[in-house]
Amino acid sequence: MAALSTPLPSNKSGNANLKVLPASTPITFPIRSSPRTPITKQRPSQSGAETGLFLKRVIGCSTTAFDSHPASRSFAYTAGAAAVVVQLDDNLNITQRFFRARPNAPTWNSASAQLGTLQNTAFLDSRNRLSISLKDIGIGYSPASIATPYSLEDSPSSKTWTARERIKAAACVSFSPDGKFLAVGETGYNPRVLIFTTSRDVPSDIPIGAMAEHTFGVRDVAFSPCSRYLASIGTMNDGFVYIWSLTPAAKGSVVKLHSSNKCTSMVRGIAWMGKNLVTVGTRHVKIWKVDDDPRPVSPNAKVLQGRNAILGPMQDAIMTCVVGISEDKAIVCSEKGDICLIDDGQLRLQKIANAEFGISCITFDADSKSAWVAGRHGNIRALLLKEIVPSTPPISPSSSRSGSPVLPYGNRPANVTAMATMLGHLFTLDSNHSIKIISITKSDEVPVPDRMVRELPAHKDAVLGVRLFPSKFHLDAAFFTWSAGGLVLFWSLEGLNRGEFQVQLEQPVDGDDDIANELKVVRISPEGDFFVSGDKYGVLRVIDAETNICLYAVKAHGGDITDITIHQKEKMNTIVSCARDRTIQVFQQVLDVWTLAQTLDDHTASVSKVLLLEGGSRLLSCSTDRTIVIRELVQKETDGITTSAYIPIRTLITKASPLHMTLVSDSLPHLIVSTTDRQILKFDMNTGKTLHSFKTTDESGDAVVMDCIGLSKERGPGGRRLLAGIATTDKSVRIYDMNGTLIDKEWGHTEGVSDVALLETGSEDNDTDSMIVISTGTDGTIMIWEFNPRNNEGNGSDSSSSSKGDFTATKTPLRKILSKSELVEFTPKPSDKDVITSVASGANSASNSPPRTVKKRNSAYGMNKNMPMAKIPQGIVRTETVRSDSGDSAPPTPLFGTELSAPAPEPRKRIRDRSASPPDPAKMASNRRSSSDNRTRGKSVGMVINTSNDPNSVNALAESLLKSLRAFREGIGGSSKGIKLETLKQLEKELGSASKEIGGGSHKKKSNGTSNGALPNDLVMTQLLDQYSERLLSMIDSRLDEKLHKDPNLKGRGAGLECKSCEELSGEG
Repeated sequence: MAALSTPLPSNKSGNANLKVLPASTPITFPIRSSPRTPITKQRPSQSGAETGLFLKRVIGCSTTAFDSHPASRSFAYTAGAAAVVVQLDDNLNITQRFFRARPNAPTWNSASAQLGTLQNTAFLDSRNRLSISLKDIGIGYSPASIATPYSLEDSPSSKTWTARERIKAAACVSFSPDGKFLAVGETGYNPRVLIFTTSRDVPSDIPIGAMAEHTFGVRDVAFSPCSRYLASIGTMNDGFVYIWSLTPAAKGSVVKLHSSNKCTSMVRGIAWMGKNLVTVGTRHVKIWKVDDDPRPVSPNAKVLQGRNAILGPMQDAIMTCVVGISEDKAIVCSEKGDICLIDDGQLRLQKIANAEFGISCITFDADSKSAWVAGRHGNIRALLLKEIVPSTPPISPSSSRSGSPVLPYGNRPANVTAMATMLGHLFTLDSNHSIKIISITKSDEVPVPDRMVRELPAHKDAVLGVRLFPSKFHLDAAFFTWSAGGLVLFWSLEGLNRGEFQVQLEQPVDGDDDIANELKVVRISPEGDFFVSGDKYGVLRVIDAETNICLYAVKAHGGDITDITIHQKEKMNTIVSCARDRTIQVFQQVLDVWTLAQTLDDHTASVSKVLLLEGGSRLLSCSTDRTIVIRELVQKETDGITTSAYIPIRTLITKASPLHMTLVSDSLPHLIVSTTDRQILKFDMNTGKTLHSFKTTDESGDAVVMDCIGLSKERGPGGRRLLAGIATTDKSVRIYDMNGTLIDKEWGHTEGVSDVALLETGSEDNDTDSMIVISTGTDGTIMIWEFNPRNNEGNGSDSSSSSKGDFTATKTPLRKILSKSELVEFTPKPSDKDVITSVASGANSASNSPPRTVKKRNSAYGMNKNMPMAKIPQGIVRTETVRSDSGDSAPPTPLFGTELSAPAPEPRKRIRDRSASPPDPAKMASNRRSSSDNRTRGKSVGMVINTSNDPNSVNALAESLLKSLRAFREGIGGSSKGIKLETLKQLEKELGSASKEIGGGSHKKKSNGTSNGALPNDLVMTQLLDQYSERLLSMIDSRLDEKLHKDPNLKGRGAGLECKSCEELSGEG
C-alpha cells in the first residue's frame, strides 16, 4: 500500500472556453522566514486607536466552498467577498480572520520589490489603499509579457477605489498542506486567483499574489500535497486549467505559470493524486500530469498533458467529487451514490461500493484510514480503507452500522455540500449555509457520526433586514435578522444564536402571478412583547414574542409592505404600515382587539418609509412621488367615545425621490432624508425649510445612493454625530459626519446590501466608546463592523478633520429670504399727494414721449385678398393706456391723434389699415375690444370693489366703471338695437345722477379749498363724461341713420329741419 497523504477535498467544477495561453510570469513575494520590517509594528490593530471601520465578525456563508487544515486547527469558507478562516481551541471556541482584497489592492510582492525597505512608509497599513496589481506592471496578460520595473509615475497608485470597480465574490478556497498560504478564487468577469499568507506579520487585505488569467470565474482551486503547485480551473464559460508553481528564491519565492490547457467537459471537482491532478464532472474523469521540470524549454507556459480514464459501466454517470488517498490512487463518487476507485497505472474507473444516497462531498481521514461521504438529507457514511481498496474483486458494503446512511442526532434534514475531519470531529457545511460540528464515535471499530455538539447557524437565503432589540427584551440577544423565507433569528454580538421563529408565508394558489411570497419587514414593539411582520402579498401579522403565536393577521395592503412602525401607550397601541400600493394603514389596539383606524392615501406613488414622532402625535411618510407628508393627530369625542385621526398639516417636496429618513433627536424637529439624487438633506419640520444638504461622495469624488441610514447619539458636550448607511451602488458601508465628510467606507457584501443598524455602547457622556455597525446582504451573510470614533493623536489627522467644522469659512452661509406675503406687509400705502403727482405725470407723458402702439398680428383671413374687408362702425376711436415713467397708468390717450368728442368722417379715414376679417363684419365688430394695459389684460370686467371713503377705493371703483362702460359700448357695436327702452331710460337716469354727484363733490372740494387742482377722481369722471357724450352722440347718429334708411321720405324733412335750424341759429347770431 502506498503512503497516504493529507487530502485536500473539494467539490467544484468548470467548463471550457477558447483562450490564448498566457506567458510564464514570475511573481516574487517574501517568504515566511523573512525578517520583520519596522513598519509592521506600526500597523494598528483592529482594537487600536485608529478611526475607521473594522470587520469584527461574519455570520453565514455565501457559497459551498469549504476547506480545512488539521495541523493548525483551522477551516475556511467564503462569505461575500471575503474568505473567513476560523481557528478552534480545545473547547471548540472560534476566532475569525478575514482575507479579502479590493479590486485595486496592491500585491505584497510588487510593492515590496519596488518600494525597497518600506521603512518610514505606511504601505503595510491596511488603511492605505494603493492601487498596484499585476495588470498595472504588465505581468501575465500576454504571451510575450515579462516583468518590467515598477514605476510609481506610470501606475495608478494614487487613485483610490471607486464605485465603478465592482466587488467580486469569493467562490472557492484552499489551504496549502504546510499551512502557510491560502488561495481564494473569485467569480464574475475577469476574476482573480489570490494567494494570501496566513502569517500575522502581513495584512490580511493585501495578497502576496494576484493572477487574473481566468475570464468568467474560478470554479475551484487546490494546492498540491507538496505545497509547490496551485491548480485553478475556470467555470463553464472559461474551462481553462492553470498550474501555478511556487519555487523558493534567494530573497523570497517566485510564483509563475507552469502549464495550462483547455478542459472541454463540465468539471464538478478537482483534487491532487500525488503529483497528478484529477478532474471529474459530467461523464468525465481525467488525469493531468504535471511535469516536475523547473526549467521549461519555452519561455511561455507549457501545455498541460492529460489522459481520460476509461469509465466502463459508469460512462453515463455524473461525477460529483474526488479525493486522493495515496500517490497513485483516488476515490471518485457519483451523483447516484456510486463509490469508485481510480488507479494512475490502469486509468480505469472501478466501482467498489454504493452509499445508497446521492453523494455530494467526500473527505479522507488519514489518522483513522477511513473515507467519509455525505449527501442528500444530511446522510453521512464512513468507509474503512481496507474495504474501499480491496485486493479481490469488489464486494458489497459491510453490514455494520457504517454500511447504512446515518443522520447524526440533533441534525435537521439538509443536503451536506462540504465536509472535513479534524480534532476527532466532523465539520459539515449544508445547503442551509449552516456549519455543524459533529462528534465521532466507534461501533465495532468502525467510525460513525454521533451527535451535533455545536452549530454555526445562518440564513439559507437572502437576509433582508436587521433591527436591534429593546432593553426590555426577555432574551440575552442584541439584534435580530430576517430572511426572505420567513426565518427570524436572534443574535448576540459574538455571533451566537439565541433563538428563532418562523413567520408563516401564505402562497396563493389561484393567483395570477407565480411570484413566491417573501418576508419583507419585521419590527418589534418598544416594550419587546410582540413582533409585527409584513410580506410580499401585503399580509400584516402580529406575533407574540414569548410564544411565537400569531395574535392578529389581516390583508392590509395590495402589494409589498415596505415599512412598519409601532407606538405603545398605556391604554392603546398603534401600528402604522405602508406599502407599494400607495396607501398607509393605521391599526389600533383597544381592549386587546386590533382594528383598522384609518387609511391614508395622500401619496400618488409607492410609500417607502413611515415614522411616528412626539408620542404618536405626528406621523411622517415619504414616497417616491418626491413628497414627505407631515400629519397631526386630532381627536374628537362622540357619545363618550373618543376617536382619533391623522390629518396632513405640511408637505415637503424634494427634487428627487426620498428613500429613507430618520429623526435627529426627540428635542429638535429636524429630519434627515436620503434621496435618489445621491444627497442627504436636513429639514426643519416646523417650517419645511432645508437646513443643510451634502452629496454622499468619497475621496475620489464619486457619489452613491444611500438606501438606508442611521444616526448616532450625541456623546458628550462636543461629541460628533455620525451618520451610518449602506450604498447599493458599490455595496459599501459608509460613515459620514454631519458636515458631509466621509469618515470611512468598507465593503464585504457582494450581491447587495439590504439593511444596516447602529448599536452604541457605553454612556452618552463618554465619547470614546466604540460603536457597532451591523449590515445584512442578499448574499445570505451578516457582517458586524466595529467603528472606533476616537481621535488618532499620533498623527493628528483625525483631530484636524474633526475640528474642521469649527471654522467659520466651512459653515453653511446664512440666508433669510422673505416671501411675497411677507413683503406685502412692508409696502406703504400711497398718499393723496403721491396719487396727484402720479396722475399728472401720466397725463403729460403723451407730450414727453410718443404713444406706444400695439402691433396687430395678421390673421389667417388677411392672407386671402379676395376676402371682403370688415366695415368699421362710425364714431369709434381706439385708445391705449401708456405707462408713465413712475410705473403708474396714464389716462387713456387716443391711438390716432387727438380724441374727438363727436363722430366725424375724418377720424374714420385716418384709422390705419387693419388685417382682413372674416366675412361677418357685425360679429367681428362686436368682438373687437380696445387695447389696454398689460396689468389689466386678462382680468374680468366689473369686479367687485369695497366702496368706502378711501380715495384709493373710489378711484378703483371709477376705473372699474370706466372699463364697464367701454365694454358696453364695444358690445353694442354703435347700435342700440335690441335694448329695451326702459333700460335705456334707467341707464340715462343713473348716468345723470352720477354726473351730478361728481359735479357736486368737485364743487364742494373747490369751495373748501382742499385742492389746488383736479383730483384723480375728478379727472377720471371728466373723461368718463366725455366718452359718455361721445357714445350718446354716436347712438343718436346711428339711430337717425337707421330711421332715414327705413323711410326715404324723411330725408328731405330731416335736411330741411337741419337747414332751418341752421338759419335760425345764424339769425340769432
